[in-house]
Amino acid sequence: MGQSEYGLHPLRKERRQRNLTQRDLADLAGISLSTIQRAEQGRPIRVDCRRLLCACLGKTAQELGLVEKPVGTEDRASVESSLPVAATIHESAPADSGNTLFLTGPIVLRNPYRSIDLLGQNRSDLTNLPSQQVGAWLAMTANDLAILLESEASWSVESLLHTLQMIIQGVQAMPKVTRRRLLQLGAAAVVSSISVPTSSHVTAQERMQLCQALGESIAAGWKMLYTVSNAQMGAIAQAHLFLVQQNHALLYPQARSLCYTGAYSQIGITLHFQEHDEEALQAYQSSYIAALETGDRWYVAQSLICQSDSYHALGQYRLAIEAIEEALRVIGTADDERLLRARAHLLTCWADNAMMLADDFTAQEKLETAATYLDQLAPNEEFDLAGWLLLAGKYALKTENYAKAKDCFEKALHQLPDQWMLRRVMTAIGLAMAYAHLKERGESLALAETLVPMVQGIDATMTNRWFHQYLQRDLLGTFPTDEQTRTFVSKTYRQLPHLTRLSGNR
Repeated sequence: MGQSEYGLHPLRKERRQRNLTQRDLADLAGISLSTIQRAEQGRPIRVDCRRLLCACLGKTAQELGLVEKPVGTEDRASVESSLPVAATIHESAPADSGNTLFLTGPIVLRNPYRSIDLLGQNRSDLTNLPSQQVGAWLAMTANDLAILLESEASWSVESLLHTLQMIIQGVQAMPKVTRRRLLQLGAAAVVSSISVPTSSHVTAQERMQLCQALGESIAAGWKMLYTVSNAQMGAIAQAHLFLVQQNHALLYPQARSLCYTGAYSQIGITLHFQEHDEEALQAYQSSYIAALETGDRWYVAQSLICQSDSYHALGQYRLAIEAIEEALRVIGTADDERLLRARAHLLTCWADNAMMLADDFTAQEKLETAATYLDQLAPNEEFDLAGWLLLAGKYALKTENYAKAKDCFEKALHQLPDQWMLRRVMTAIGLAMAYAHLKERGESLALAETLVPMVQGIDATMTNRWFHQYLQRDLLGTFPTDEQTRTFVSKTYRQLPHLTRLSGNR
């Protein structure tokens, strides 16, 4: 990762051309100031931060000096140059004012790949296109998607197709003028924040359909939160943000704010489960700003709940409680189930933070108050009886009331649908801990055996750490000389070798 010909790092040069300070760019991209500073010093930064910078500036990682030019780029370009193309590749672009998050001005494509304009000859559908064009496009796209199937995240074909189906829902609703440009730009359009032109031909009906489709796609993404791996959820969240950015000018203001708050919250929660909580907090703050624009109390409260989760993870429990108190003030009178659910959730979060401050009286009081709402709440991914039981079980573990912890976790598992994998794993780890402390070795080992493939499938740093702590502190800590226990733990670390890199509490 080198400097420009004038000794100035490409990222710093790009930032200065846009009249942005390092803090401005950090805020716009939703990453930390220290990450910007490291990048401009030529030091490596995480992949997700590189992507956010590329999205914010509409440039590739190579152009920003964040990675070296990948091996094989020249070969691929030479092959693609022989294909029939109609896309225009612009070599330069006017500097952005730096006052908004979203790029303005002409379309700019900075991409190592040449792309194929499948609609370049006014064709109405793929079946009428020359087979050479369609075949080349399918081969290039399949090659890119194959990387996911072979990656460390290990996407299955079924999960990939399901995710694509959900994202396509939003793309299909885009007016032809914008959808055609996405197709024209090929893969670059879904990995960079390229602005699209508005058109006088976009009708009110098309705008309404677009708003509805993007909203439904983001809502479907939330439904997948507890059923797919953390890596997949992160990709879904980023795809949603890119689509909203692409269609920013076409979305009605209310729908635009709703879409942004949903997309940023999805990004935040995936970062939270990877324990990148400073970055998660920034994403949640972006979600909060968008939520304020909606004027909807529930969305504002949700963004504050998310912020409190990040403060909690960072050990800033009093700041977490302040966010919770603000959210409760925003909700005011809870006059529908959404707000009742949010209030119960907030009170439970308050109990969790009080627990960490060793304020057992407040923790118990908030849990009991939250419990008064539970009969009015149907099962829901956000919060329900099972969510309350999980926190009650955690409190019982902390106060060494292991019999009660076991009861709470068992009831919670009974409440949870099988497909809510993430919540089931979190609850089952707690139950395995309770079994161990009650000297129920067989039950603890049997449950842990079922958890191994689930922990592996989710692959989130938070759940990996919890499972590691259970193996070391609760299982081996209780049965240090038991041969069956030691054999199981050794086998588990061979199956999940990344757990060995985790140690102790955060």
